[in-house]
Amino acid sequence: MQISINSTTIFRGIIEKKQRTEDKRLKISGRDYYLKFVGKYAQLKSYTNQTASQILIDIINSYFSDLTTNSIQSTSNQYTREYRLTNINQIIMELNRSEGYVTYIDTSKDVHFEPETYTDSGKHYTASQILSVNHEEKSNEIINQVLVVYGQNLDKAIERRNDDSIAIYGIREKVETKSNIATEADAIDYADSILSSAAFPINPVEVTVRLDETLQVGSIIWMPIDPSGISEQPYLILEAEHNLAPPYTKLKLGIYISDTVNAISEIIRKLRNIEEDKISASVTFTAVNDVLAEITVSGTITVKRRTIDGMKWGEFTWGQKRWGQVSGAYTTLINASTAILTNKGIETLLRIIFQLATVPNLFDSANSHIAIGSGSAQAKITDLSLQSEVSRLQVNPGSPRANGDGKLVWEATFDDGELVTGTITELGLLNANSAGDLLLKYSGNGISKAANEELEVSFELTLTGLTSAALNLLRDLVAGFDINYLDATNASIEITDGTTPYRELANSLQFTNTNYDEVLVEIRVTNPAEVSTGYQIQAIKLYNKTSGGTEITNASVNIVTEASKDNVIRQKIKMKRG
Repeated sequence: MQISINSTTIFRGIIEKKQRTEDKRLKISGRDYYLKFVGKYAQLKSYTNQTASQILIDIINSYFSDLTTNSIQSTSNQYTREYRLTNINQIIMELNRSEGYVTYIDTSKDVHFEPETYTDSGKHYTASQILSVNHEEKSNEIINQVLVVYGQNLDKAIERRNDDSIAIYGIREKVETKSNIATEADAIDYADSILSSAAFPINPVEVTVRLDETLQVGSIIWMPIDPSGISEQPYLILEAEHNLAPPYTKLKLGIYISDTVNAISEIIRKLRNIEEDKISASVTFTAVNDVLAEITVSGTITVKRRTIDGMKWGEFTWGQKRWGQVSGAYTTLINASTAILTNKGIETLLRIIFQLATVPNLFDSANSHIAIGSGSAQAKITDLSLQSEVSRLQVNPGSPRANGDGKLVWEATFDDGELVTGTITELGLLNANSAGDLLLKYSGNGISKAANEELEVSFELTLTGLTSAALNLLRDLVAGFDINYLDATNASIEITDGTTPYRELANSLQFTNTNYDEVLVEIRVTNPAEVSTGYQIQAIKLYNKTSGGTEITNASVNIVTEASKDNVIRQKIKMKRG
């Protein structure tokens, strides 16, 4: 059966159930053509050194004459398989797991086999557009401590844990033996992929909105429904139910975190054909200890307007007559209203602070510019520029300037030289005279400017979450007031037992995800060369110097070093919106 609304196909598949309701409506339930795979079995199929795509094409051609295989993407890994009375859905799921791919049938009955990626629907919902929200918690699936035993002889091991989750739910441990993981980095990545998706309850969300048949499974939508109060974040559509009378769309959503999805897909590809082995009696063990510090960033905008009269002769300074202008008093049009901190802005701030390639321009007096535009689109965190830029002006002399702990202010004055008359609907702060990185953006009701008027625009950035000294250093790094960056030549981690501190230059400095909102600084403390067995780590601190410098973070911990167990100390800095 096929169902279409306004010539748009919203369902094409197999009817499972039909029911007549009390108000004489016909309710039809069904699944798309993928149900064909569930009810079919491969009688006897053998494959020697065949790729996953070759196996899938042969299976489809052998058992489904009405399906095509034009969208099955070629793969290179080869497998030897034999299937005897095996459910075809199980075969497909195995191939999906082996390659990190997804399989589905489109409305033209063509089979797709492609990397597991997701598309953004571009739909942004406000709270008023959401009819109902229901959060579902699954705390029984939590894993917050992972022991990975790895190496060809299973003679190495690492332990990863999420202390925040353990504090709430107690230890929920999982042991993994992986003989095909060769390096510590891959073992850590594998453990982290488990923790990132399982350390806290999986929270599917059921949301009802007005009927929108374009919302389909696998797409990403943006909604302000997080219980913690986040204004907007992406969700992946897991299920979509479209009801015509009364008209509504019911969605089951999962939080979409692109770096987690990509990490899991990569791990699956690395760990195909896994066979579990017994743990070796001799294991070289490494404990990996994480601490996380969060910096909250917010932005505001203030716009003032005043009238400037033409040239006049008069006494403008005491005791002296000259030509000059008479200026009226400023009228405040926008007073410290919220400006959107963009995703690119967060990435740019972290790249500057940690000098991670490619290092952007500073937001200093030479590079900082304020742009005005006439675009009508609402400012979004994904924006990279103004929608319709009209003029861009370098900030005034003296900008940026510190305005308290962790605060920076940029100002620019637009007069008739930049815009004689017009209506301004969007404003942005960037770090170049053209293109550049958009840090803050504002859009709203039009701001009118007439001839002989000037607009004073000021953006303020506020950093919170750390000590005043740390915030002021980060503030000064962004504006170019200080050059002691948290880079590969300066960033250092210090551990202490309360008496004898040990500090080491970072041996790893990198982003932890493709959202570019979290940076990892790492050192490895060997036992007994650098600290002895029983050294009780009470604090982990991050500095911008190998000696002296500014203390950026100071986390209290309780870690006792053990014999034959080196400690990898990983300080993470996450930047989030206020």
